[in-house]
Amino acid sequence: MPSNKPGLSVLLSAYNSEKFIQQAIESILNQSFEDFELLIADDGSSDNTKSIIDSFSDHRIIRSHNSSNKGKINTCNRLFTLAKGDFVSIHDADDYSHKDRFAKQLQFIKSKSLAMCGTDFVNLTESGKILQTIKMPNDIEVIKQNFLKVSQFHGPTMMIQKDVVEQVGGLYRFFRNKEDVDLAVRITERFPVDNLNEALYYYRNHPASLSKQGYDFLKFEGMKAIEFLHNERMHSEDYSDSLMKSDRSAFEQFLKQLEKPYRIDKGLIYRKSAAHNMYFNFFRAAISQSFKAIAIDPFRIINYRTFLYCVRKSVFKI
Repeated sequence: MPSNKPGLSVLLSAYNSEKFIQQAIESILNQSFEDFELLIADDGSSDNTKSIIDSFSDHRIIRSHNSSNKGKINTCNRLFTLAKGDFVSIHDADDYSHKDRFAKQLQFIKSKSLAMCGTDFVNLTESGKILQTIKMPNDIEVIKQNFLKVSQFHGPTMMIQKDVVEQVGGLYRFFRNKEDVDLAVRITERFPVDNLNEALYYYRNHPASLSKQGYDFLKFEGMKAIEFLHNERMHSEDYSDSLMKSDRSAFEQFLKQLEKPYRIDKGLIYRKSAAHNMYFNFFRAAISQSFKAIAIDPFRIINYRTFLYCVRKSVFKI
């Protein structure tokens, strides 16, 4: 039986995930490491997600459902306030974990005295077919050199000391699409971090999962905003930034400059969204996004070029 203070708290926010939520929960409950709590919330789903969650009767599950859709950031932040574990990890409802993931990550963290670690992961299709294994950097110095250029951790694989999260300003913040990157940057700049180079997480890549995140300009410009906040913290005596202060005027002004090209060119967000979907070979979603660019700005030639490119690639699958 686990103690009143479990070794690990797993947070899971689920929205319209009836196809995958059972496999996600089972992969957590069947872990070889058993001293954890699973804090899970149905986020106002309109499908059978909530009833599937409620069908489980494991004593380690703590249900705290939302009466309406609050979004992943708000839901995970609320679940974090309920967490009692020494470590915390956020699991996605579409994915599943290797049965030894928790045990191996915790052993790795403790053996290297880390504040946080992630793992390699396997990319899956919606049906569960393996696409590729993604290797993450496992050299602390390399991570420190590159963490402001590109994400050094895959968000759902991150396992973090709970008190470290509290020291860096809390779990998720302003960023809807890069909330995990923002968190990883805040930790990496102050604490030892690394990745365990074993593929212990199975990440399902499908158009619905991308569309749940939504598309706004910060999906494509978020790293610049994250770097801005990082620089604020590095020039602050107490590691604080605009999101931690009452005065956010400098940050808001920076965001206006970032967003300016998207205000001028209304189709830009849809062209970039189309390109993002094309990267994953989600042709139908890419065509849909590129068509939206034409609909919102029918007088810009590049929107038609983007649409035709997506259609051509879809037809020939090249």
